[in-house]
Amino acid sequence: MRTVERSGGFTLIELLIAVFLFGLIAISFLPLFLNSYKNIRRSGERTEAVYRLQKKIETNQYTDPEAEQLNLVFQGKQIKIDINKFTVEMEYDDNQKTAIFLFEADLTEP
Repeated sequence: MRTVERSGGFTLIELLIAVFLFGLIAISFLPLFLNSYKNIRRSGERTEAVYRLQKKIETNQYTDPEAEQLNLVFQGKQIKIDINKFTVEMEYDDNQKTAIFLFEADLTEP
């Protein structure tokens, strides 16, 4: 009777099992990569929207100011400052909104 000697390589079954396990592990990480890509894309779109908002502020394309009062507490003392609040809003990526508020101290005499 003739005997078959192993030459030290992998059999077809061992290779198929290895490929199957590798594929199973790769599929389990797929949602993680997809969510990461989605968040990176959304962050990039928001950054682009903020950049466009900053350009609007630089070219004075913001809303009429709203008079408000800013209350600060410093070393137990309360300081009230009259401010003008300007708002610039922009919509991006499926009705997501971002806004920038610009504050300016109202230095007019009462």
